[in-house]
Amino acid sequence: HRDLHSFPTRRSSDLAGLPHWRDIWNFYASGLDTIGLLYALVLHAVLKLPASAEISSRLPSIAAFLAMLGCVFMFMRRRYAAVYAFAVVLLLTTYPLLDMAVFAKSYAVEMAGLLFAMICWQTGLDGRGRAWSALGVWCGLALAIYSHTFAIFLFVPFAAAQWWADARRERVSWSMWGALVLFPAALLPVLRGDLLASKLYGSNFWSKPSAALMKQTYIDYFVANWRFLVILLIAGAVVSLVLREGTEGEDEAGASARKRGFSGPEWVFVGLLTALPVYVLPASYLLHAYRGDYVLGFAIGLGVLLVALFAEQSKRTEAAGVVVLILFAMVTLKVDLKTIPEGIRALMHPQQVHAALAESYDSAAWVKALEGSDLPVLVGDHLLYTRLECYGPPELTRRSYFLTDFAE
Repeated sequence: HRDLHSFPTRRSSDLAGLPHWRDIWNFYASGLDTIGLLYALVLHAVLKLPASAEISSRLPSIAAFLAMLGCVFMFMRRRYAAVYAFAVVLLLTTYPLLDMAVFAKSYAVEMAGLLFAMICWQTGLDGRGRAWSALGVWCGLALAIYSHTFAIFLFVPFAAAQWWADARRERVSWSMWGALVLFPAALLPVLRGDLLASKLYGSNFWSKPSAALMKQTYIDYFVANWRFLVILLIAGAVVSLVLREGTEGEDEAGASARKRGFSGPEWVFVGLLTALPVYVLPASYLLHAYRGDYVLGFAIGLGVLLVALFAEQSKRTEAAGVVVLILFAMVTLKVDLKTIPEGIRALMHPQQVHAALAESYDSAAWVKALEGSDLPVLVGDHLLYTRLECYGPPELTRRSYFLTDFAE
């Protein structure tokens, strides 16, 4: 804690605003945090833009989130009609991934790296530019693991799917296996800092692994996105009844005009990506930490899996995809439309938004009570601590500390 307080500030955006990038590097090399180095280095450059910190600190996440959506569209579009690819995009612009687009954290960059690796792997699967595809897989996964250490578990779906592809073709893709085996090497520059951080925080990290927490990861997803799931279930049942009679006499030309759907290795990949929290949990006991944010790849796998299963149920007909896409769009507008005016206002008048948030904290009764004392203020909630750092009265934030060890 003394080392941490020797820095001018404890906020990520201010950390990125240190005079030189070496100062940021030294912070993480000292083991004071495990994730965020890449994002902080990027922010070091982005914060020089003429924009408020609230906006500029999120620009890399916004750009990475949009890149992620573009990549997942391409991944689906190669195997299914465009309407199904757009449906996946809408499904991924929901909880929990949409939150990452507005967090000044590295999770969106990690997901963008994962999706880039996915389309490069898919390109190699099709036998096009295998060497360049392998390089793309390495770069994407290296970006992911450099954004968050838990991305190392992405090896499982890629390796299993590649093994399946090699067995089917009876030929080993040595370049792709080289990329998969070597991408963890991207951790080497930050490995010492990660090990130091594990010693500092491993025994008292606030979110300990548990089977209940792993199950809650899935429960939260289904509870938040139940409307989309109901649409897929009902539409799937209706489409099955309609197509049972309507496609029996379909000619071969009509069938061949459709996309061919996922291959066996792609189904293996998507299925194991969906199961990411299941096999990450046992290993997380060794790392003494688990959060739903650490396994966000499962939401990408689940979104792709659900839409692809519906596409197969509807025999990949575009008409069924159009219906689902329209219903998805209606749900998206109903759920998210009310946030658009607030978002536009934040972009147009960020200083007013900042002032309003600061005023809400400054006028709170509990803040006034704390300001009436000169004692240190210990905060156990890391999100509240961050908000106080950003919007709390300066006199209070100078006395605020984040409580990382309750026993201490």
